[in-house]
Amino acid sequence: MKCPNCQGDLIAGEVFFKKSLTDFAVFGLGSEDLRMKTESGEELLLLGASDRRAAQYCRDCGVAIVATETGKRSAARKV
Repeated sequence: MKCPNCQGDLIAGEVFFKKSLTDFAVFGLGSEDLRMKTESGEELLLLGASDRRAAQYCRDCGVAIVATETGKRSAARKV
C-alpha cells in the first residue's frame, strides 16, 4: 500500500495505547481514548483506551492510517 501523502511505502502494524511507568506513577491507571475533532466540530472516537487496531505507517513523512470499526463499513479487518 502507498502513502496517500507522499506515495512512500506503508508499513503494516497495529496501533494501541501504552502507558509508561513514569506516567503510571504520576497519573495512575486512568487512560484516555484517541479522538478526532472534525472541521465541523464533531468529535469522533477512533481508538478506545484498551483497543488495538490495524494500522499503516509511512516512515518517509510520518502519516499513520488507523483502521477503525466506526463508520458505515468497518475497515478494521481490511487493512
